[in-house]
Amino acid sequence: MKEQEVYSPEAEWHLKLFQRSFLQRAKLHHIEKMMPSSTHAMMCLDLGGGDTVISHYLPRKGGEWKCGDRSELLCNTLTALVGPDRVFKVEDAKLPFPDNSMDLIVIIGLLEHIDDDYGMIQECHRVLKQNGKIVANVPHAKKMSLVPSLRNLLGLTAEVQGNVRPGYTENQMYTLLKDGFDITDSLTYNKFFVQVADILVQFFGSFIRDKGKLEADPLTQEVDVNKYQKISRFYGLMYPFVWFASKLDLLLVFSRGHSLVVKAQARPWRPRVTPKLRDGRSIAEATMNSKIGTAAPF
Repeated sequence: MKEQEVYSPEAEWHLKLFQRSFLQRAKLHHIEKMMPSSTHAMMCLDLGGGDTVISHYLPRKGGEWKCGDRSELLCNTLTALVGPDRVFKVEDAKLPFPDNSMDLIVIIGLLEHIDDDYGMIQECHRVLKQNGKIVANVPHAKKMSLVPSLRNLLGLTAEVQGNVRPGYTENQMYTLLKDGFDITDSLTYNKFFVQVADILVQFFGSFIRDKGKLEADPLTQEVDVNKYQKISRFYGLMYPFVWFASKLDLLLVFSRGHSLVVKAQARPWRPRVTPKLRDGRSIAEATMNSKIGTAAPF
């Protein structure tokens, strides 16, 4: 597949850092796993990829792509990765596209950051063609987990990360999508040990990042090469540690991951009432999990 062009030295460094980020590569892998094997001749949209480089890689599957995010800074990052003609800012949960114009929408990291997530899903449904598909990656809000407590202890709270909500359960994703979509598949990834490793990488990496800006100078387009080199070396040192954590996660056979990806197909919009089982779960929540649950706090 043809590699996409980049549009600034800053973008080149982001791509180098991506190769040393276990979690970002895992995110791309699991999102692509839920996408069609080819998006050739399709009109596609990705949302919320400004704080990753995933928007750079998705067009490898073919098709015409547009990219949107929620702030000017994130849109500038996207512009550096994919070019100015493909980027737009998401405002007030509105998409600047006509009805029935998209075949596929990939939400990389947006729903947890915006107030009106339901309005955003309505907009996605509006612009999708009949039987169009949506792939949504969100933080998985596990009911019993030590991970949120560790994040809060180290100051990596949802608010600091710009999240309006900490994440979604499978039932919450079903409720969010049920009026206009049928969920056809779902998966979780990044279990306890990888999450703990990532939290530590974020915490110690912040001491390098906070010493100066990583963005390119808007006038000269020059970047702080020394700082990027330090971060790259740090990620390189941490990569084996996170890789080992991923192998420990294999021991957690019955545990669900801390990231959730769902795939859904559009159908005519019709508000639906969610039936409940006796234990309080929805039927969707009970059937989406193919593995036995666990009471382990991770």
